[in-house]
Amino acid sequence: MKLSHAYLCYSCAEVLDGAPTGNCSSCNSTDVFPLGWFGRPEEERAVWFNLIKGKGSAPRTQLKLIRKAA
Repeated sequence: MKLSHAYLCYSCAEVLDGAPTGNCSSCNSTDVFPLGWFGRPEEERAVWFNLIKGKGSAPRTQLKLIRKAA
């Protein structure tokens, strides 16, 4: 299992090899977290959080970093 495809379910503490529907395949909970996120640089995570929280737009160079890493 690659870290980039691994998810942790907080409800049942199961480590999953993917969560394509955003749900845990064991308990069907939506409390899943991508473990690959820990491998991302702090700067990239900050840019992503600002985007999803609606705090302005990111420069194109920062968006390219996110797309390449995904």
